[in-house]
Amino acid sequence: MAQELQGIAGRIRAYTSSNIYRKLCGALNTFIKPKLLPPELYGIWSLLTIIATYATYLQLGLRNAMFYRIPYHSSRGEEHTCQAIAATVFYGTLLPACCAAAALLGYALLADVSVVFGVGLAVIASGILLQWYYDFSYDYLASNKRFDILTRANVLRATLAMLLNIVLIYLFGIYGLYAAFLLTFAVMVAFFSRQRKLSIGREFSLRRYGQLIKTGLPIMLYNCTNELFGSASGLVVFWLLGKEQLGFFALTTVLFEFLMQIPEDARDVLDPHMMEHLASGREDIEQLFFFTPLLLTSYLMPFLVGAAYYLAPAAIMLLLPKYVPSIPAMKIIALGSLFYALAITCRGLIVAKNRQMGASLLTSLALGVNIGLSILFVKLGYGIQGVACGCFLAFAILFLLLIWRVKVIYAFDTRLLLKKLLPTLPPLVAMFLVIALLRFFPPFAHTPLLHECACLVIYSLVLFALLLLAARRHEPLRALGLHNRFFK
Repeated sequence: MAQELQGIAGRIRAYTSSNIYRKLCGALNTFIKPKLLPPELYGIWSLLTIIATYATYLQLGLRNAMFYRIPYHSSRGEEHTCQAIAATVFYGTLLPACCAAAALLGYALLADVSVVFGVGLAVIASGILLQWYYDFSYDYLASNKRFDILTRANVLRATLAMLLNIVLIYLFGIYGLYAAFLLTFAVMVAFFSRQRKLSIGREFSLRRYGQLIKTGLPIMLYNCTNELFGSASGLVVFWLLGKEQLGFFALTTVLFEFLMQIPEDARDVLDPHMMEHLASGREDIEQLFFFTPLLLTSYLMPFLVGAAYYLAPAAIMLLLPKYVPSIPAMKIIALGSLFYALAITCRGLIVAKNRQMGASLLTSLALGVNIGLSILFVKLGYGIQGVACGCFLAFAILFLLLIWRVKVIYAFDTRLLLKKLLPTLPPLVAMFLVIALLRFFPPFAHTPLLHECACLVIYSLVLFALLLLAARRHEPLRALGLHNRFFK
């Protein structure tokens, strides 16, 4: 198992490295946009991106079903079925994308909206069509485990978006941002259209279309939880607090998406392998694809959380002083992201047993809790910090609900499950305890930037010491090589 883990880990590292580069460039973009745009215009752009995000859900889970079914049928040598699935998804997602683009364009032309917002709607309408092709190509290549192509695509998109944003926003303001958005997707469409691996045929089956929606819609609702949480919270902020506060809150959403990159990339690489294991009759998927990722996430994710908790505020104070009001909400979201990262590890096992419908209902329940608590906390006067608290509590509830769902699906003995989960608790307790102690006993309290950096050093040393001790007992942590390096 260790050798298999190392092989998968290598693919995860290569693919994740490109996504981390993309997110780092995205972080620079995040700095550029609010730096060059006032909060009100940045709020408008945030609202437009929410609209674009919801438009992608019109694919009704077809791409999500393709992501799981193609590796399953491919491992059984059923290549004709794979091509038929790809063709059905290609044409089945094209029509709703065209309808959404036409509706937005019509609204932009006929409704009484500002020029800036109207042009933005027209840009998003065009972007929906470009993103349709990009998203299909990306998921099709991922389902065929062509992460080499996706790695290049991530680097190209990140570099291009960063350069275009710097130049065009500086020259043309928000209209330059619109142009950079369209040009980036246009180049990526050209990149994917040149890949020979995108031969999908022309067979569309209405019967298969319905089957794929039945399989994929719950997966989509389950997988897009982070986007739903972020966009729903953003709509609550826009509705109750206005565009300027949405501009502040948008930074918390960017931070959350950045933190989720590694957990989600790991699942994207693991899940096709898991489906192949399932098709071949392997019986070790629970340990290999659930308990091991859960343990690794619980020990490694706190390092990302700590970096975000302490460094993001320092970066805001130095580079974006106008956005200092977003710092408390960012810290709350950073802490809550740990629970969401742990919840992601449940996805593969649930989909493997085709029980994603129940999981999507639990996700909807957690989303409802998030919206309800966010509204309540805003009404109580806590502003965007209250919305962030609603997210934090909803993430924790989602994790507990999905753990319970996995237990029910796989009929795990309660004692066995608790025994497996117990090793994940020390880093969680340590993370919150160290952060709390550093709040009560702050080093360099009168120098904010030095305080944040000192806290990060202390926090990281404690968590690293805990990781080294745990590596002596748990094989997946030993596979990281830290124990041998520090205890020769």
